[in-house]
Amino acid sequence: MENKERVGILGYMSLAFAVVFFSGIFSGSADWKAALDFQTYVGGFGKICENAFGTGFVGTGGTGVKEGFMQALSIAPVMILSVAFISCVEYLGGLRAAQKLLTPVLKFLMGVPGICAIAMILNWQSSDASAAQARDLYESGKISNKERERLVAYEFITAATIGVFFSNGAVLLPYLTCATGVMLLVVLANKFVAANLIRLYQFFFEKNVPDTYAGKENK
Repeated sequence: MENKERVGILGYMSLAFAVVFFSGIFSGSADWKAALDFQTYVGGFGKICENAFGTGFVGTGGTGVKEGFMQALSIAPVMILSVAFISCVEYLGGLRAAQKLLTPVLKFLMGVPGICAIAMILNWQSSDASAAQARDLYESGKISNKERERLVAYEFITAATIGVFFSNGAVLLPYLTCATGVMLLVVLANKFVAANLIRLYQFFFEKNVPDTYAGKENK
């Protein structure tokens, strides 16, 4: 299923920008570099009342379908922005560049093609958007069913890694006995461990199960 179409300079440039944009390298920057960070554009909702304490327009005390609808509505801006951005990267050839450059590396590390790189990096900041990208890769025939399973295993471990690590995990940072960067690397490494556990499972227990691309048997 590899795309043999030639990759131009715009493809490589858009791939490089997407990596920087979704990686969170410039997260929290107060100067012009903030314009290179995904979360800067996602922004935040204003408070629905003075005592909302960060709940945004969702509010507090909701129940049932209405609460679920408001939660779903609250992630819509992230989904819309990420899908639109990735569509632009794909149009410029960024996904083809990722497949050409990163397939040898990612095939070795976790058995997926390089085109999965954008979804993997996006997962550092957004669980929902990266899940949507993984689904799109499979349904468009760019990855197989087994490759999708490995990618999803990677995404499932500490989804939205950067945000969760520096928000929910912030209470533990003062007690760490090693550098914050080392802990973050350990968390990211475990994502690859999860993908390879699924890879091992497939090797031992699904060896005779045919792989599929968008519902078609892989010959």
